[in-house]
Amino acid sequence: KVRIGSAAFQEASRRLRNVFGFELNRMPKYMGNMKGMPTRFKDRYYLLNTVNDTEQGTHSKAIHSIHEGSAVEKGFILLANGLIYCKGESKANSTRKMLERDLYRYLHRVDDSIPEEPPAQGTARARERSRYRTQTKGEGLTPNVDALLEQCVNWDYFIKEKATDENFSSDNYEEGDFVFSMGPRSAMEIGRKQIIFFCATILGEEPDPSMLKEIQ
Repeated sequence: KVRIGSAAFQEASRRLRNVFGFELNRMPKYMGNMKGMPTRFKDRYYLLNTVNDTEQGTHSKAIHSIHEGSAVEKGFILLANGLIYCKGESKANSTRKMLERDLYRYLHRVDDSIPEEPPAQGTARARERSRYRTQTKGEGLTPNVDALLEQCVNWDYFIKEKATDENFSSDNYEEGDFVFSMGPRSAMEIGRKQIIFFCATILGEEPDPSMLKEIQ
């Protein structure tokens, strides 16, 4: 049964590649080797568009700019990853993590329509964040960040964990705090290098050589 299942999977993978140009891949090895990586990601496969892109993500911008909802989602995912990766706490295993409340604080600085704090547990706002739809918006083009962040966790763009001494060494966290880090889908669809270049472009600076060296 295992052999039959494997053969069927390989055939499906081959057809996806030859007919549509998509690849089925597991998360990057460096991420799979990270201490504390949730085991649920280790046997997941992700459908990838393998067209080579520029460091600025020109191809990604082109395909996601057609529909407003997709453009807003992808832009938000890149922004949030940029904040987490460039402003988060650096860990020994080459990942970075940020407290949920700090992420909201930085997002609010970018767009004051975004709340300064995450929704408190048990509130109506917290319950609503599980009801994300593509058309869900906040104000203007600002998405409902509560709902979109939660959906991006479900899509594996971010990893959300309860803050502990093991996964967040800073003494700045409080009981009940959560931390965000880059998820497998972000690592594969965007990548750390593009995020570093994105942050540098926003700041009008050259990419940080130490950060580039870290991911080599």
